[in-house]
Amino acid sequence: MPKEKSNTNIYKIFLWYKSFNPDYNTTCYRMEEGICLISKGDNLQLLNLKENEIQNFSYDEIKDGMDQYLNIKTTKELENNLTIK
Repeated sequence: MPKEKSNTNIYKIFLWYKSFNPDYNTTCYRMEEGICLISKGDNLQLLNLKENEIQNFSYDEIKDGMDQYLNIKTTKELENNLTIK
């Protein structure tokens, strides 16, 4: 599967969580290949997207709206949020 296609499917999963799951928080970190996390907790940025809208998004549409849709954070924010126990 081409990388663009697989990334599109992964991003659509995140959009679905951000639109329909208020009990899960989703965050993506901007880095070479990217890292996206889904964690139990309040979804403070619930999106107002319908399932058919998510299904019909193209890779370019998601890429162009990444900051708006995916809760993009920097690697510095990732370092600040990591805790090792």
